[in-house]
Amino acid sequence: MSVRRDSPTLRTATLGGVVGRRLAAAPFLILAALTLVFLMIQAVPGEPFHDAAGPGVDPQALEHLRNLFQPDIPLGKRYLRWLGQIASGDLGFSTALRRSVGPLVLEAGANTVRLVGVVLVFQFVAGVVGGCVAAAGRGRWIDTTVRSASAISYATPGFVVGLGLIAIFASGLGWLPATQMESIDVAAMSTWAAVVDRLRHLVMPCLALGIPGAAAVALYTRETLGAVLDRPFLQGARSRGLGPARVLLRHGLRNSLLPIVQLFGLSLPGLVGGSVVVETLFAWPGMGRLAYHAVLARDEPLVLGCTLLAVVGVLLGSLVADLLSAALDPRIREHP
Repeated sequence: MSVRRDSPTLRTATLGGVVGRRLAAAPFLILAALTLVFLMIQAVPGEPFHDAAGPGVDPQALEHLRNLFQPDIPLGKRYLRWLGQIASGDLGFSTALRRSVGPLVLEAGANTVRLVGVVLVFQFVAGVVGGCVAAAGRGRWIDTTVRSASAISYATPGFVVGLGLIAIFASGLGWLPATQMESIDVAAMSTWAAVVDRLRHLVMPCLALGIPGAAAVALYTRETLGAVLDRPFLQGARSRGLGPARVLLRHGLRNSLLPIVQLFGLSLPGLVGGSVVVETLFAWPGMGRLAYHAVLARDEPLVLGCTLLAVVGVLLGSLVADLLSAALDPRIREHP
């Protein structure tokens, strides 16, 4: 008995193959990224707790730290010991914050996921809408306006956008809070007031991180959709009397979804990297800010823990993008 190529059974099997291939490659990618970061940390002069060696510090306490972290053991042995700890689920102990790394990175990672999730929705909704508007008005003033604004926004770094937002909406108008994820007295607020408070704290970090990305999506959507609208089958649809909106959204945008979905996977590493700057600027208690302070303190276990969580998050996001791409285009399932 043969199975049709477009049957649900075959579609499920091929999607399972995509998942299997990505999951098989994930451990090697994670190990490569962590190894690179581990070697970079080892190349930095000093010891993980060198900041503690200041005036008035008990020498016995420093000796205890040396015995605990053993910075003098050979690099290869330290690397193998660290891999064993990772394999057992032990991410180590933060030398700067004096806490286990696992709870620290999970708490900060949840805050970063909240920020990056909202940013992804914002930049793709705003970017696709802007790209559709520009493609629908190709050659007219609206197209020129959208493309010019998108090009300027894309070329502006996130921290510059953030500083401008703080200057206008926090310092100038006083409409939005400039730092933290919530107000100090949020526990005393009602449920609705607490939700509004957290949303107000989210607006400026989301815009600072999402505006350059939304501009990139708008430019990409405009070019991709413009190329699709010039294809003969859409010109034939127009000749049959289909309205411009239906041609644009139902036929044009539908055939442009695949490259836009692939752009989703490509945008994740940039968002994770950009979160370091934006979270530091707005004092957002996320993984990017935590990693920044860990690097300054040369907190080796915390840096590696943040790297592990960031790599896993990017791989999971890329897997989602691959699954969406495979669902939209059967050729990807057959030829990865």
